[in-house]
Amino acid sequence: MLLNLESVVEAAPVRFDRVRRQMEEARMAFEWVTNRVCHRHRISTERINQGHCYEWASLATQRCPSAQVFYVRRLMPHAFIYFAGLWFDADAPKGVRDWRALPLFKGCRGLLREQGVIRWVPGDRFWLNSVSEKRGQDFRVTG
Repeated sequence: MLLNLESVVEAAPVRFDRVRRQMEEARMAFEWVTNRVCHRHRISTERINQGHCYEWASLATQRCPSAQVFYVRRLMPHAFIYFAGLWFDADAPKGVRDWRALPLFKGCRGLLREQGVIRWVPGDRFWLNSVSEKRGQDFRVTG
């Protein structure tokens, strides 16, 4: 089957614009979540990754359903999200290509292995036990 080169070239800008628009909408959603968590806990953005990262990631996936929550347990437990080929957390609103490049891991990137990242799935008790049940909080998006 031969491709019509003209149709591929014409369609490329449309797809690029759609992807760019989706990424901008996701970044706006992540900024909204960051502001929401800061307001809820009366903390600065820098403090989200010091105990509120799972809440941030959970809310971010509610605002952007195609994003996925991942986390690491070693060294410093941390939850973050993966969306459109980039990794995000409250300190990396523009995303990074490698999760080990997230600002929280600065200084210990050499100690982190690629297989150390775990995809969160419903029923995974690690974050539920360590965060939400202890605080008795519900992380659903409201407002």
